[in-house]
Amino acid sequence: MTPAEKDSYAQALHISWSRLDDQDVKKLFDYLNNWGRCHVSHNPEHARSAYELVKPLVNALDSTSLTDDLHGLKVVNGEAFSALNLVHLLFDTIRHEWPRFGAVPASKLLHIRNPKLCVPWDAAIYGEFRRLRAPRLLKGTCLPDGYVYAKYFLTAMQKEATEAIKDYAKEHECSDAEAIDALEKRTGKSIAKLIDQVNWLRE
Repeated sequence: MTPAEKDSYAQALHISWSRLDDQDVKKLFDYLNNWGRCHVSHNPEHARSAYELVKPLVNALDSTSLTDDLHGLKVVNGEAFSALNLVHLLFDTIRHEWPRFGAVPASKLLHIRNPKLCVPWDAAIYGEFRRLRAPRLLKGTCLPDGYVYAKYFLTAMQKEATEAIKDYAKEHECSDAEAIDALEKRTGKSIAKLIDQVNWLRE
């Protein structure tokens, strides 16, 4: 499935996150099983209870995009977290709630819920960051996947996005904010989605 086909498929889901009824859950998990190959059964009650668990984290990130300061603090239930820490917690909570939900479909789910911030990774990219870029804590002990996704992968994707934005701004003699606006309006996609498509074309 090409990025364009995935976009069309995702847009056709029309998930109502405020309601998340049985049909929404079925559409979402059918999509993830097809795209992310997670093979997870769509139990509506479990899905809704799991979403309620992470909703404060999700809502705190709703206004955050890949081009924002991801180290800035956000308050959730009286505690301060950086956006990166929230993504880390969200990612690992998803993995905990669905033990068969691998690192790849977890990133796809985050991208569907917040396409402005979360760039999905595939198995090859996940393996590269897991094996080559994220250090081991101790012999035989690895960092959690959510930490690798947020701290290493998402940070790297933000760096790539920043470089592309600055190149565009320089070429068109405009500000970074104007460059972001122009790129997103011209393509109809978020910067995070454009980075995802660049990753796909590299493979």
